[in-house]
Formats: sequence, C-alpha cells, structure tokens
Amino acid sequence: MRKTSTLLLALALVLSLGLATGVPVWADDTGAKYPAAVCTSSEDPYDDVDWTNPGNVTADDGDCATAVIPGKGYTYVLRLTDFGFSIPAGATINGVRVEVRRYANGGNNLRDGLVQLTKDGTTGVGSNKAIADLSWPSAPANQEYGGGTDLWETTWTAAEINSATFGVLFAAYNNHGARSRTAYVDSIRITVYYIFEAVTYSIKGTILLGTGGLENVSVAATGGHTETVYTDGDGEYELPGVANGATNIVITPTLAGHTFTPTDITVYGPVTGDVDHRDFAATATVTTAAIPGVTAPITGRTAVTAITETAQYTGSVTWAPDDDPFLGEVAYTATITLTARTGFTFEGVAEDFFTVAGATTVTNAADSGVVKAIFPATDPVTSVTTQAASATGADSAILSMSYTVGNYSPVDVSFAYKKSTDTAWTYTAWVSKTEDGTHAVTLTGLDSGTLYDFKA
Repeated sequence: MRKTSTLLLALALVLSLGLATGVPVWADDTGAKYPAAVCTSSEDPYDDVDWTNPGNVTADDGDCATAVIPGKGYTYVLRLTDFGFSIPAGATINGVRVEVRRYANGGNNLRDGLVQLTKDGTTGVGSNKAIADLSWPSAPANQEYGGGTDLWETTWTAAEINSATFGVLFAAYNNHGARSRTAYVDSIRITVYYIFEAVTYSIKGTILLGTGGLENVSVAATGGHTETVYTDGDGEYELPGVANGATNIVITPTLAGHTFTPTDITVYGPVTGDVDHRDFAATATVTTAAIPGVTAPITGRTAVTAITETAQYTGSVTWAPDDDPFLGEVAYTATITLTARTGFTFEGVAEDFFTVAGATTVTNAADSGVVKAIFPATDPVTSVTTQAASATGADSAILSMSYTVGNYSPVDVSFAYKKSTDTAWTYTAWVSKTEDGTHAVTLTGLDSGTLYDFKA
C-alpha cells in the first residue's frame, strides 16, 4: 500500500548571481540550499516506517526528522524539492553535492538506504549514492554525496535545476536482523557547481546632422545597462556588453550646442539579441555670425534680394525704402530673413548675434533668424553740366563744364566732340578732380565753317 504525506514549507531563499559586464566567463556555485517542500512516500522497498516531523530537515538547527526502523527495514522516501535555485540560463552544470546531517542510536547498524537526485520530484535519476556499508555515527555529523565535478551519472541543464521539482530522494535502512534503530536527520541541503559564459549583446545606432553623421556625440546608457560611448566619424555608436535579458535601458545623446530627436530612446527588453537602428536626428544651433552677400548700398547700384548661401542657412533680403537702384543720400535698412538648413536651428542664437559688412547697426532677437541691418546714407550723385562754347574762332573754341564730385573724390572729367555729320567722338585728355568746380579745354585745328557737337 502506498502512503503519501505532504508538508509545504515557506522558506525564503536568496541567490545572488551577478551578470557582470566585462566578465565573460566564470565558475561559481549556488551555495548550500535547503528545500522549501518536503513530503514522504511509501514505495517498494522503502515502505516499512514513515518519518516523524519530516519538515525539520529544512534547516540545520538541531530539530530532526526521526524514524524508528524495524530490523532489516527501510524508512519511507523523503522527497525534498523546491530548493530555489536561480542559475543563469546557458550555464554548464559541473557537479552536484548533497549534504545530510544525520545520526543514529542503538548500535552501529543504521545505514543509507537511498540517496538519489530527481528532476521531476518523483522519479530518481542517475546513480544512487547511498553508502550501504557505512554505519551512521552516534552524534550529529554531515555526510557528503557527489561534489563539484560529480553529475551523478546523468546530464543537467540550468532550467532543470532551477525547477521547483528538482531535488533529492532519501531513505534510511536498518541492517540489524531483529532490533529496531532510530534514525535522526537534522538537515539535507544541496550545492550546485557550474560555469557560466555570459551572453552579451550590443545596442547600435546612428546620429545624423542633416544627411551626414555627427561625430563625437556622447551616448550614455542608464537603467538596465550603464555605459557611455561616443559616435565615430560616420555618426555611428555601439554600446557593447549588454547582458542577456537586460531591461529598461535608456539611451541619451548629448553634445554642446545640439538638440536631439528624440531626446532619448528606451530599450524595454528583455534583450535577447543585438539591438540595431536606435537612431537620432541632431539639430545644431547656427554658429555662422557673418551674413555673406549683403553689403552697404551704393548709389545707382541694384539692391540684392538674397544672401550668399552658407552651409547653415539661406536668406532673403528686403530694403526700406525699396528703391531700385539705390538713390543718393538715403539711409537704407535691410531686413534679412534667414532660413536654417536641415540639421540647424536658430534656437540658442544670442540676441544681436549676427553681423553684416558695412552696416552701422545689426540687430536680431534671441533664438531668431530675422536680422535688421541699418546702413549709412548713400553718397550724393555725381553731376556734370556742359556749358556753352566760348571764344570761337575760325579753327578753335573753348569748351567748358561745371561738375560736382559728391563723395566719389576723385573723379575724372573729359570732353567729347565731333563734326555734326560724323558718328565717332573724339575725347580730350581725362583730368582728375577732387572737389566741385569747373573745367575748360581749348580746342584747335577745327575746320573753319564747320558745325561741331560737344559734351562734357
């Protein structure tokens, strides 16, 4: 007849196994663990006497499970499971050690009956390591079975040992032919030895500024993985050594003068392979202060309507007043509206940051690409007035002009003259003048009785 009694015990088991980045392989053991679940079962040949207080074997405290075993009899099987192991997935199991703290009274005939591991909590697997010819001591002492390199003639995975059904089956035997003996078991515990090769992965991405990679961006990982790396010349980064199963890793890029979209990325995990394409788009604050292509207005010149484009921005220009060409003696104001190129922004631009060649005052609001440039008044217009010819003779005449130089000193002046019937002009020598005044030239060698045209 099969008899089973079950006792479930709440036992807090704490196992700390660190997945340390940078330590790819190490040997370790779980430390001695006690069972959280104990039951007994009757099965041939372990069916002569049940254990009293079997739950006492869960701690090394002097409180014992006991059984009074008749001559040539066996105890029921103690089934000890739920050891709370947490060996890393993928670890290689090297050995299993079982320690039983036990003793007997009434002579030296008490022996091991069964010491065997179980994967499913019911069926024994591998070798039975009961020491049938060794009598139990008369005082409490530990007996070891297996060890750091002993697999008990079977194979093991981390998952099998971590299972709540993994454990040990134990029974005692009284070798005396007639007299009973009392078995005492204070504790039974298991230590598992393993080697672990840490499986790690990488998180990769690219940070672009416009269409090109941005170099030297600090990329920090926090949360489930902690590390800081920098982007290379192509804007690429790689965070290596991410532990298998890592979760909630926050990736944050930083670089002075830049903002990023998105501001951060969370890899929620659990990470079970390389993580790619965690990409960011960078935006840089405009740093080119001098606006090219806009110069001080010049009387008579056409007004520019666009700046010379830069790598960071383009821009249009309007003028007040909107004369085209520019008039003389007018102070013009240019309104320059800049447009940031992809990857750039005016956020972070200081007030009155920009400069324009030739302007007396240049202003812009903070974080703005709208610039006003005020220029000095344009120069007065240079003028020349042709006077009537004088002192005309048979073959000579005096040509006269008056002129103003404006702010263009010096200016060059000359006369052009020709016969009225000709088309080509003849020029007098050019003379440089530095201030307003008059100029006269005497022509000789003219044809008598012929009509001439002239101009200054």
